[in-house]
Amino acid sequence: MLGPLQVHDGSAWRTIGSPKRRAVLAALVARAPHPVSVETLVREVWGDAPPASARTQVHGYVLHLRRALPADAADALTTTTAGYGLDRASLRTDADRAERGLVVARAALAAGDPVGAAQVVDGARGLWRGDPFEDVVATPVVRARVEHLAELRREVEETGLAALLAQGRHAEAVGPLTRHLAAHPVREHVCAQLMTALHRTGRQAEALQVYRRLRRVLVEELGVEPCAEVQALHHEILRGATRAARPSTGRAAAAAAPSAAAPATPPPGASAPPTSHPRPRVPCTPEALVGREGELAEVVRRLRPRGVGAPAPVVVVHGGPGTGRTALALRAASAVADRHPDGQAYLLGGDADGSPRPPAELVTELLAQLGVPDLPGSAPARAALLRAHLHERRVLVVLDDAVDGDQVRAVAPPGGASALLVTSRHHLCDAPSTARVELSALRRADAVDLLDRVVGDGRVGAEPGAAAHLVERCGRLPLAVRAVGGRLAARPGWSVQTALDRLVDDDRLVEGMRLGSLDLGACVERALRPLTPGARRLHALLALAGPADLPAWAAAALLDVAPAVADGHLDELVDAHLLTTSCAEGRPRFRLDDVLLPDAAQRCAGLGATVVDPALDRLLATWLELARQATQALPPNPFAPPRGEDLAEVSAPAEAMEQVAAGALGWFDAERAGLLAAVRTAARHDRRSACWQLAVALVPYLDARAHLVDWAQCHDVADAVTDEPLGRAALLRSRAQLHLYHSRMPEAARCADEALELFESVGHERGVAMALGARAVCHRLTGRPDLALPLLRRAVRIVTPTAPAAAAHLRWGIARALADLGELDAAVAELERARRLAREVDDSHREAVVLRELAVVHGRQGRPARALAALGEAEQVFEGLGDERCLAHVSRVRGQILSERADRDSEDLEHAAFALGRAASIFDRGSTRPDAAECLRGLARVELARGSVAAARALQARADELDARSA
Repeated sequence: MLGPLQVHDGSAWRTIGSPKRRAVLAALVARAPHPVSVETLVREVWGDAPPASARTQVHGYVLHLRRALPADAADALTTTTAGYGLDRASLRTDADRAERGLVVARAALAAGDPVGAAQVVDGARGLWRGDPFEDVVATPVVRARVEHLAELRREVEETGLAALLAQGRHAEAVGPLTRHLAAHPVREHVCAQLMTALHRTGRQAEALQVYRRLRRVLVEELGVEPCAEVQALHHEILRGATRAARPSTGRAAAAAAPSAAAPATPPPGASAPPTSHPRPRVPCTPEALVGREGELAEVVRRLRPRGVGAPAPVVVVHGGPGTGRTALALRAASAVADRHPDGQAYLLGGDADGSPRPPAELVTELLAQLGVPDLPGSAPARAALLRAHLHERRVLVVLDDAVDGDQVRAVAPPGGASALLVTSRHHLCDAPSTARVELSALRRADAVDLLDRVVGDGRVGAEPGAAAHLVERCGRLPLAVRAVGGRLAARPGWSVQTALDRLVDDDRLVEGMRLGSLDLGACVERALRPLTPGARRLHALLALAGPADLPAWAAAALLDVAPAVADGHLDELVDAHLLTTSCAEGRPRFRLDDVLLPDAAQRCAGLGATVVDPALDRLLATWLELARQATQALPPNPFAPPRGEDLAEVSAPAEAMEQVAAGALGWFDAERAGLLAAVRTAARHDRRSACWQLAVALVPYLDARAHLVDWAQCHDVADAVTDEPLGRAALLRSRAQLHLYHSRMPEAARCADEALELFESVGHERGVAMALGARAVCHRLTGRPDLALPLLRRAVRIVTPTAPAAAAHLRWGIARALADLGELDAAVAELERARRLAREVDDSHREAVVLRELAVVHGRQGRPARALAALGEAEQVFEGLGDERCLAHVSRVRGQILSERADRDSEDLEHAAFALGRAASIFDRGSTRPDAAECLRGLARVELARGSVAAARALQARADELDARSA
């Protein structure tokens, strides 16, 4: 990105040759990780005058780009209902490396390491190979990204200049600063850096000239004066107050370097620091603050004095239990100690039992720490006295574990050079603040590093895999990693794997994350204590759902309360950082972090079965009801599941039903993870009927989206607990279809036979018909269509009176068997019957499937024009329904027909290759490898027809490999 657009294919850098493909890739990279619609990509490539085939060409460009990616990043280019997208987590870009370098360099400056910062900046500078996207047309999407990268380059350059100044290399910095300011004449902090560098090298007149030039530009062009910090620096240079140039290192230099405009003495009008008062101190700075370099740099930067007349800095650090809020605050206080010569006061927002302290009590304690004698009796008078002292002095107040905004307001400095640093487990949305920094879990590498430092004897480095799993089990929370690491350090005979094995059980995990004052469960208890009883109960009941993102209605179902009441309790838990939030398809989600689940499960067990069992039944029943309602809005599916016994009496949530009405497939896409988690939850809690009913209720959706892996996994879960005959039959029939998709005929036949026997034993006629259909497909695909026909005709007789959509599906199967027997005219007649049935019930999807099969038969009859026309009709329907797998089948058939009618120089070969390649890609991504292999063999035949023997052999080898993996 930082130059000509290039892709590393795993062995070398490649330039995307086609300008249009480059435009598509540039748009996807520029918008990553957000998807880009096909319409937007069309505009990016062709502007307002796209050709009629623009959408098809875009699909082809994406296919070529996917092939250009290295094998370990092929999944980074994703296809969604919203369009195409690039997964930033799977893709490594030079721009991301530059941004990470900037964060690390700034953190090094804040930590007093300007030499290290300069080295990181040099590495980031070297990533630029020219102007970003310089070989791509500057479309609106790309232009926005280019502007962002230009700003990134400026910030990298300015951080490098700050590192020079922090090392005392002022003379060396003058030239680069002059050039940078000439290119960006209104960047005031750069002007301040240049003024400082000039003055500290004895060039006072030039420094004053730089200020006059900046002021003239700002006043004449923008109508504003320079900022207060630059003005203060100007006055100091006039007074000659800035210290003479000398090399400086360490914390003070790092703190000053990012903003050289910060005056070395108090701003004009500020009182000199009194020397007779005590100077309060914060507790000792903790060791091994790992993985928080970026957050630390941000806090240090935000605590910088904001200039004459500006409000005092108030920085709020908030995060969930065990995230290390206090450790970060104490380290930040240490880093800015030189800015607060009158001391650093430390206050706790809660008592020993976790009760919030009254604001007036905090005011009194702070006055005592500042050494103020003879306190007045009234609370308002003490508050006024505190404000006066904070305004006169340069003090940092650290308010640890604040509970509400009133506590923050009580001790916030009114202005001047003092500052307030607040930590809280709450968001404190009502508190005054000039900046907020949120802490979450550490990155895995940082968590492993922290574990290694705590254990300290090389065991962690010797077992990297076990260490990675151990920190994940700890949720990558600093407190939990420290506690587990402390236990491991105290047991030199243990390996890391031993520690991990002992934490597999949830109860032992809760105990394992408790070591002296390091107690994650106690942190959670303190966070829960001020909440309402409903919020505390909801926190416990959410453990029933396990590690899953849940929609808001789940809270109402668990508590059996109105949605508005449940929303209030969710807000309490989110504000206390006891739930994490996310958004899918514009819909909020809530989740208990995995590491907090065992503690919540213990609290849930304490509620008793009379509370827990009905809550779980309501949750599962609501999921099942919503899945059934959404399935009714999908095209009729031949695998429509049977209904088992009723679960709890529930009604579908109104908000969720509105989302289903807006698009059933979209609702399923958004709720897919939650639905699959509900299957596992039902199995885990021995809700057998709910488990199999949920598993088979998902089949129409999973089939439509070709989520075959999810299909198999949720059926594995249900198989393990289901014992009632109807449930077993439904799972077996569904499993037979999965085996058919993977061309595993013996397994499919066995499942179909067992399902048929069970359906007959419980008298479920629709199930009998569907099992017969599956057995017939097995006969047909193993070369015995003559055995398939009587089974299909028996099945048709069963379903025709009550299920015309199922009858259409079965007649489609009869037509395929007839075609296999060479009775093509009879097959066409049967397909026309199936099409009429589909129309009668308004089943456009089934009609499109029939049209696709008509195309196959017409092709065999030597009628390619009719075949392609039928495929065109089918394709329009599948595109409208978003059925990617059926679109792939259409492309496969089109490729076969075009290749069969083409000669060596025909354009049909090019179109056939594109169609077969597109189908192969979709099938391979959907794990239907036999279909992908068939498409690759078709491509091999096309390449052979073109005369490319080597390409044909490579494609055939790839097809053979897929067949082997499917075996």
